[in-house]
Amino acid sequence: MVLEPGQRRGRAASVISVRLPLLLLAVLLLLAAGSATAAVLLRNGSVAQDAPSHVTWFSGPASAAAEVRLRDQSGRLVDLRQLRGRAVALTFLTAACKEDCPLVGARLASADAALTDQQRRRTVYVAISVAPLDDARRGIIPDTPVEVAHFIKAANLARIAQQGRFLFLTGRHAALAPLWKAYHIGIIAPTPTGGVDHTSLIYLIDPAGALRGLLSFPFQTGDVTQALSTLLG
Repeated sequence: MVLEPGQRRGRAASVISVRLPLLLLAVLLLLAAGSATAAVLLRNGSVAQDAPSHVTWFSGPASAAAEVRLRDQSGRLVDLRQLRGRAVALTFLTAACKEDCPLVGARLASADAALTDQQRRRTVYVAISVAPLDDARRGIIPDTPVEVAHFIKAANLARIAQQGRFLFLTGRHAALAPLWKAYHIGIIAPTPTGGVDHTSLIYLIDPAGALRGLLSFPFQTGDVTQALSTLLG
């Protein structure tokens, strides 16, 4: 089931208590790496005046997105470099999540519907798993093909997935952990109640394969649509 904002109010305090440390962890990781991205996250003047409030556009020379080679929900090997020529919205999800992840997926689906036909043909959504296939710790449900299929249906992403434009990439811990590090995704797993909490970001990658910005949760549908439109030019 896709969760609406009103259904999450009861857990607002506990959710934010986890999300804030994770976002802080992501910023600290960026600072430690000496990344220009960290400066963007911490400098108020780094966002274009006409940008949506949840979008941060990176300043300085563009850097290439970290390489990704994983299998998608159909078992096809996906190399991020194969997606050159299209804008990529890259995020990190777990299929068994019942709170933020399906909301993220639903907003991606709604944002895609608001794009023009030409923009849709040039846009791909990539989700990288935060629940490895070989993770059997308490309360963690691995992102198996069955779980991913349920997620895609619940988040209204089936049409986009059928078009080959929503790719849910999974793998074993050894393959996923370096990507969490490369993209500065903080993860707490298992949580005290079981499951996975993680940094909720969408990276914006331009058709040349360069990182141009990010969307921070809780972004809205309009934020995603406007960011993708800007990315496509």
